[in-house]
Amino acid sequence: MAALNVQSYPLRPWSLFADHLDYTKQYWACYFDGETPGEPHYNYSMVPIYQKLAGNVRNIVVYNGDTDPSVQMRGTEAAVNSMGFGVVGGGDWRPWFFQPEETSARLLEEKLPYFGTFLTYRPLNAQLGGYVKNFHKNVSFVTVHDSGHMVPQYKPVAAFHMFLRGLLNQPLSPLI
Repeated sequence: MAALNVQSYPLRPWSLFADHLDYTKQYWACYFDGETPGEPHYNYSMVPIYQKLAGNVRNIVVYNGDTDPSVQMRGTEAAVNSMGFGVVGGGDWRPWFFQPEETSARLLEEKLPYFGTFLTYRPLNAQLGGYVKNFHKNVSFVTVHDSGHMVPQYKPVAAFHMFLRGLLNQPLSPLI
């Protein structure tokens, strides 16, 4: 306890969720933990929906944080691979970077520390955003470095740059 600088244990057991909330697992990605019996309420996949949209919309970006133990990126990657579109030439795994901008002092004072690691009063050099893999029919699988599956919460600055490039139809990384 001394090494962790913890003075005492909590008065009640640690709880991931507030005691008054009734958390139920409804989606397959969050449901299967090997312990919960039964089936999830929503037991369907987005893969058929992506397959219908691919080639009919400007682009599809499927993303996942790379450090999440619950919704792991390898499962999301396997789902995207299962769409069967094939990787474009030079579109296999490549790093993508973004350039964080300086943040106003007022915003730094207002936001909580967990809001993002790239909020700073001065500009930073280019930062690793994650990795990208491009498929035919303008489908991309993107990882966001050092984030859980709730990317906009864990890495809001990287998420902003990823979303902006997606909306502007700009590549995250050039083809190799």
